[in-house]
Amino acid sequence: MPPLPMPSSQDNHPVLVQLAKKLEAAKVGPDGFIRLSDSSLFSIVISPASGARALLIAERLIALAPTQACRFVSAPGGLQLVADEESMTLSLVEQTDKIPHKPTEAEMTALRKWEADRERRQRRGNWFSDWDKPKVPEWDYVPNGILAFELDKGHHWDGLRRRFANSKRKRAEDMIDDVLAAGRVIAAARKARHAEEARRKQAAEEEARRRREAERRRVLEQKRIELLDAQAEAFAKARRIDAFVEDYLAKYGYSELPDSCRRFVDWARGHAELLRHQASPERLGAKLDAHQLMDDATEIGSWVDVL
Repeated sequence: MPPLPMPSSQDNHPVLVQLAKKLEAAKVGPDGFIRLSDSSLFSIVISPASGARALLIAERLIALAPTQACRFVSAPGGLQLVADEESMTLSLVEQTDKIPHKPTEAEMTALRKWEADRERRQRRGNWFSDWDKPKVPEWDYVPNGILAFELDKGHHWDGLRRRFANSKRKRAEDMIDDVLAAGRVIAAARKARHAEEARRKQAAEEEARRRREAERRRVLEQKRIELLDAQAEAFAKARRIDAFVEDYLAKYGYSELPDSCRRFVDWARGHAELLRHQASPERLGAKLDAHQLMDDATEIGSWVDVL
């Protein structure tokens, strides 16, 4: 590409100086495009004929960004636009026209050679297929000079405008303010979305916390009831044993009992006393305190079998 004229107002801006050098030294690809994606330059896909316009657009982007509270930062794929601390991709891409492809002489020669080879194999009865048939494209896509900004590249469903292309009424060079304003709108939409996502996350976390708390209280109450049932059952059992011993001795005098029966009655009395002792204030209090069972803030994870 021949030397490019530097825009007058930003002659010494390092981005423009480097961009001009890169455009002048860039190689044109087979599709007729120059592609730049340097981290310190704007992402650009253009034909050599659009180089001066791309430089002018870059100059206007740099000059007008501060007027709309925007700036540019380096990124692997090219400079990104930052609006309200939200960064997004920004590319300048030249559009193409789709035209019927005119086969080149080399393509036609390769195709004729393949067809002749296929005919020879047919005559000989040899196997053949079309897998190696030379591919001749049906269409060519050629640069047409229509430049378009592609903002915040990716899949979006919010309906916001992210593409700005030449029209009959407005060229890309005159759309800088529109592009920067769109960046601010996208940034505001992102922040609103992030705030909504944060609100939903907080609400979900709060709901999960409420469920955990409800479960903790349920298990705490269940453990208290289990302990209460166990103590009540021990006392009831002790009373049944006392009643049995009393009725037994009312019918059969203690002194008249065989030695083994007397020892059994004595053991039963001791067992009843042991059952009552298990629920004594000292033992019951120690068990309650060990597991903090009467502390309404007790954590479930601190519990073991308390019975």
